Amino acid sequence: MKKMTTIVTSSLALVLLAGLVPAHAQTQAVDPLWSKTRDQAELSKKYVPQDVETVGQRKDDSGDAPVTVRSHLTGWDKDEPRYSLEQVAPKPDPAKAAKKKKPFEVDKFLAMANILMEPGIVPKRIDQQSLDGRIWTVFDVSKKEMGQEVAAKLWVDPATGCLHQMDLRVHMPLSMDVAMLSTYEQHVQGYCAPKKVEADFEMLVPFMHIKAHVVNMPSNWIARPAL
Repeated sequence: MKKMTTIVTSSLALVLLAGLVPAHAQTQAVDPLWSKTRDQAELSKKYVPQDVETVGQRKDDSGDAPVTVRSHLTGWDKDEPRYSLEQVAPKPDPAKAAKKKKPFEVDKFLAMANILMEPGIVPKRIDQQSLDGRIWTVFDVSKKEMGQEVAAKLWVDPATGCLHQMDLRVHMPLSMDVAMLSTYEQHVQGYCAPKKVEADFEMLVPFMHIKAHVVNMPSNWIARPAL
């Protein structure tokens, strides 16, 4: 009986002590500003640009001139936007057009930053960082999984969590390396969206080494249709 009493007493003591342990010692508390940044990222997913201008050029000895492509939102597939080409300059050479592969989709790589905002990922926070004449908070965050690595440095408004700039790096072994610098602006509805994205791509596929520089400028943002 005495032995049983001792076990019960010890168990109760452990439970009581567990209640006295600070929360961060059990599970690390989420930074309130990081939560705001994640909320802003979720809010921005509800909007898309009506117009996109993309300027791309290979950075090798291919001799290809810069190509400017202007696209406009023309419809929806459920809630996903569909764009039509309005202008391509210079006009593509028909002899080379058949050899052209699918263009780099800047928005798809930009969306890879979303995996850095998954629950459980803890960024490094650096306050009082100056950029473009203002003071920002910087979050440095990365994730590596199955050899693929995504890393980003985000400059955010210390009050709202709204993004001002993001430096994103993606490494996919035997596929490609991507370096993207995006600048953002806040809209009257409260969400923050990119206004300019500059990206450098380097293909790492054996026997297909290609480098390219792309500038993407989305504009005239609207809300996705309600499902």
